[in-house]
Amino acid sequence: MFNNSVGWLTTRTDEMKQDLTMIQEHNAIGGGTSKSIDADTQPSIHADTQPSIDTRLALFEDRL
Repeated sequence: MFNNSVGWLTTRTDEMKQDLTMIQEHNAIGGGTSKSIDADTQPSIHADTQPSIDTRLALFEDRL
């Protein structure tokens, strides 16, 4: 059982090393071209919201 666990860990370690190498190579190729994670985010639909009821009431009271 112990040998199986060690073997599994060794396999996973080798796979992780390969993944790390692939990530490092990818970053070397595209270095400096990283963009913000928010670059493709659309503006909020609430950007042009109506003033609050308190603001509207204050403006109304000013006219009285």
